[in-house]
Parts: sequence; structure tokens; C-alpha cells
Amino acid sequence: MEISLLDIPEVAMDRILENLDFITIQILRKVCHDLRNYIDDKAGFIRIKATNSNQMVDLKKKFQGNPKFRSFRVDFQEFDTILEFFRFLGPAHQFYGEKKWFFGVENPEKCLSIFYDLPNRQFTFAQIDRDRVPSNAIIQE
Repeated sequence: MEISLLDIPEVAMDRILENLDFITIQILRKVCHDLRNYIDDKAGFIRIKATNSNQMVDLKKKFQGNPKFRSFRVDFQEFDTILEFFRFLGPAHQFYGEKKWFFGVENPEKCLSIFYDLPNRQFTFAQIDRDRVPSNAIIQE
């Protein structure tokens, strides 16, 4: 009897995904539509051991250029080049220790928001309405 990767229990699949790095997950998404949909349907969430600024810059560019994008969260354990990523993002809007960046997208009524949550070691990328951007924040291109 042959078992497909998609036949394993969801808990096991989630555990496998937690132990993969960002690049490997991107490769895995290209295996088949069902696997890509499973990964994408995890509520736009991924937990990875390590990432770097190049991978996060690629994510930012993909999300900024995709009008169908809604939100995606990256939890990480290691991010050795995080300061390089911060420099790439430019000046952050800071509010009570939170760091947020805002970038224009194709739809003039929306923008890409990137939120850094230091205690939880995560970045959240989300397409939001421009009117939700704080009045003193900068929307970069």
C-alpha cells in the first residue's frame, strides 16, 4: 500500500513543516497543488527554525506585488541578519515598542503592513486599508 505525503495526519504534517527552513517550504509548495494549498491554508502562518534578510526581502516583494495577498505570519527561532532586514525596510513607525512598516501596493486604497513582534519572534505581513495607517506613519514605495 502506497501512502502519499498528503495522507499523513495533519498534526504530523504540521510538525514536519515546523522543522523545515523557509527555502525548503517554498520548494515543497511547488510539488503539487494540494500541498501548496495545504501550506497556504494554514491561515497564512509558518513556523521556521531560521531565516535571513534575503528570504524576508523576497517575501516582502512577493506580497507587495500580489493584489490577492491578504496576510501571512512568520515565526522564527533564528534570524542572524535581522538588522540588515530592518535597514532594507527603512524607518519604522514605532508605537509602544512595536515596529511597523507600510508600503504602497498596486491598489491605491490598500498598503502592505509589516509588523515585528519582538517577544514572540515573528513578522506579520498584511494588506490593509490605507485609512488604517497611523497619520504620523510613512507609506513607502
